[in-house]
Amino acid sequence: MQRPLWIVHQRLADVSNNNDVSGYEVLAQIKHRSGIANAEVFYTIDTTQAYQPLPLQNAGNGDNWTSIIPHQPNGSQVFYYISATANSSKTQVKPLAAPMGYYDFTVNDEVSLVNETGNVELAEIYPNPASAMTVVPVNAAVSLEAKLEILDVFGRKVTTIFEGKNFERLVKALLPMPLTYRRNLFRNPPN
Repeated sequence: MQRPLWIVHQRLADVSNNNDVSGYEVLAQIKHRSGIANAEVFYTIDTTQAYQPLPLQNAGNGDNWTSIIPHQPNGSQVFYYISATANSSKTQVKPLAAPMGYYDFTVNDEVSLVNETGNVELAEIYPNPASAMTVVPVNAAVSLEAKLEILDVFGRKVTTIFEGKNFERLVKALLPMPLTYRRNLFRNPPN
């Protein structure tokens, strides 16, 4: 009976502070009964070109493996997948359809209003998790142009709940349920 080669990885979220990072850490739990011979992450910013391999290193605590995808220019979309080979020669990729299927994330450099001006406060979203109307308390000392988006736990946009001027009020929204929300507020004025 074949033993499974197990790879667990939470895809990387979009990066909004790209100028503050030197690379993008890829973490994975990889295990097999025979042990792991090698593991790699393959990445590209152009799926018509070849993927570049990077070795995943054992983080020194058992089944955790890590590597750093090098810094990419603002506006890039990074595509990647993970491959591992067990000591028994069994090979597995994640996602399972790789390299045709892949994880991806984008890199930009949006500036946080909270860090930039200090006059915008996003309080705790409630109720959380939500089952009906959700309240997103936002307090701004000044009227400004802004965009407020709800992201899922993977960093993907669920919905835009506010876009425009006069962002100094409490925002209430009907949101797709059930979801658990985390706080993220970035300057992204409407075009």
